[in-house]
Amino acid sequence: TEDKEIGTGDTFSIAAGDLDLYLGGAMSYALSGSVINHTLRNTPLAVSGSKVYAALYFNNPGFAGTGTEVSGSAGYSRKNITQWSTPVAGSTVNIAVEAFGAATSAWGSVSHVGIKNTEGSTGGDLLYFGALSSAKNVGNGDTFRFSASALSITVG
Repeated sequence: TEDKEIGTGDTFSIAAGDLDLYLGGAMSYALSGSVINHTLRNTPLAVSGSKVYAALYFNNPGFAGTGTEVSGSAGYSRKNITQWSTPVAGSTVNIAVEAFGAATSAWGSVSHVGIKNTEGSTGGDLLYFGALSSAKNVGNGDTFRFSASALSITVG
């Protein structure tokens, strides 16, 4: 198509399906739908919460949050992450070392992490998710931890 300058009184239209805006990253369906409704339809955030928790997964939870969480494994509970850096260019990282409780029996191979809006070991909304650089086998007595700046969330 040819570029055309739009002048006063001209009509400009974009056909349905010709413009897609993408808010990138591994944002779950629950969060992305809530953000769209909040910013474009003036509704309250449906997945808000006063705290966020890191959850560990045996596999990819995906956009729908259907992966298998470590929940039910002895000594496991989601980890409340309270200290995040001020976002810069759409990114934030955890500021402090974040350690889960010691495994009181083997948890198995952990490959993914998710950020959720509820504490318990089940339920709640998955907000963000991603793969670990390599799967980590958590055995009896092991403590799973994230170093400061290991959890990076980027939207954009």
